[in-house]
Amino acid sequence: MKYPPFGKLLAERIQQGNLPSLVHVLTGPAAWDRARSPAVTEGNCMPLVWANENDDYRWPVAGCFVSIEWHSGMSWEQVALLASEIVAAGAVWALVWPSDRSLGMPVVVYPNGDTLELSLESLRIIKGEATCTPA
Repeated sequence: MKYPPFGKLLAERIQQGNLPSLVHVLTGPAAWDRARSPAVTEGNCMPLVWANENDDYRWPVAGCFVSIEWHSGMSWEQVALLASEIVAAGAVWALVWPSDRSLGMPVVVYPNGDTLELSLESLRIIKGEATCTPA
């Protein structure tokens, strides 16, 4: 299996013991543009692009926290499968973040299969770090 776009760079970084603070998995028609955006690559973050839903990727995310941007072109079944593949590859968790409120609220997917749906009321910022209190 091959790595997703930008995956080889991430795999090399992890092998050197330099885990990013967050891995952004970008989906949808503008994923490539967003992957090059300073908002995604600034700080200690790394992008990955889910370029083709028909490709089986080797996700280099062991030990990483992962956010998945969910765009309207994907069904919940597709994004849930993607999140499952990512946590099966060793991610600490995968946060599915809908790009549009009509898709639903953010959901955290854990390696044991548990999920936690977040509400906007449960998200708060403390000293610049996002934290969550279950609703």
